Amino acid sequence: MRRRFVLNSFASTVSTTFLTSLDNHTQGLPKMYRAKARQGRWNNLDELLEKLDAQTTDLTTYRRSAVLRGLPLYLREPASISKTKDTEALGPHTKAMKMGILEVTDSSTNSGPYSTVVNVAVVLEEEVVMDNLGDFTNALMMLFGLLYAVNMEYPKDLRYTFEAIQKIIFNLGKECTARIHSLKNKLLKV
Repeated sequence: MRRRFVLNSFASTVSTTFLTSLDNHTQGLPKMYRAKARQGRWNNLDELLEKLDAQTTDLTTYRRSAVLRGLPLYLREPASISKTKDTEALGPHTKAMKMGILEVTDSSTNSGPYSTVVNVAVVLEEEVVMDNLGDFTNALMMLFGLLYAVNMEYPKDLRYTFEAIQKIIFNLGKECTARIHSLKNKLLKV
């Protein structure tokens, strides 16, 4: 009983820290994304920002999600951190997915620019390790926590994204690559 209380308290503290820090960057990062998108070569960033602009409900959730989804695009990484599928069955879509987030949507219910998400799962080594996590932001926080707890290497095609989450959002560790150091400096100026 006491162990569960300690674990819940720890999870709550980590969650609060993560979300507070993320919220501190929900103004600056979208501004940086917009500046990059205006250069014309960043169609995916443009699409992400258009969806954010079209959103009229639950802005905090969508802003957090857009900030996190935009990181790999802004950092010019070749992979996406998530897959979105319009189906109930998770299993077939985890194949060849070393790690990431799988979002299951119901396109029959249209809720603005996004389909309604009915399940969000964390995938490690082609297996769903957690599901029904509520939203993309919570799932990414859980994925990062799992990677950090079991000391797994970040996927090479998303290493800068996870490094940015570690160094900028969670504020863990001081040493960082030149790309993340540059991002930190730009955030200070925004």
